Amino acid sequence: MAVTFAKHTDNPLAFFKILPLDWIEALDLVWENAKSSSEIYVIKEDGDIITGGILFKQYTQDMALFKKEAEELLAVHSYYIGYLWVNETHRGRDLGTLWLDSVKSSYPKAKLWLTIEEENLKKFYLKNNFQVVQEVENGDVKEWLLVY
Repeated sequence: MAVTFAKHTDNPLAFFKILPLDWIEALDLVWENAKSSSEIYVIKEDGDIITGGILFKQYTQDMALFKKEAEELLAVHSYYIGYLWVNETHRGRDLGTLWLDSVKSSYPKAKLWLTIEEENLKKFYLKNNFQVVQEVENGDVKEWLLVY
């Protein structure tokens, strides 16, 4: 089946509802202030959102662990990738890579960056040409800052 990548301009809840509950709760804390300068991009199949993520263009609390770096990156008009999610029933189809490649094509001159808390995701982003630029331990949790 054919999939399509597009900027999501409809009700953001259509994207939010595919996210895990803890992500929705975290997003609720930042979305009101961030929505005017953020863009949601999705991959749809048969009209249903199966993958999506948000490009943030201003500082949000999600970036707090890397606040100094976030402010520096945002000052040079880079975009923070947040809440990139592939619906579990559609995994294994390289949709995350397709989403990243589509964003890279849409913003060919932009620096893209993100933070992750799951070490197994690091391999995925490295495969997609992101580089680890910083690792921070916060208690017993590690978090990585990656830049493309």
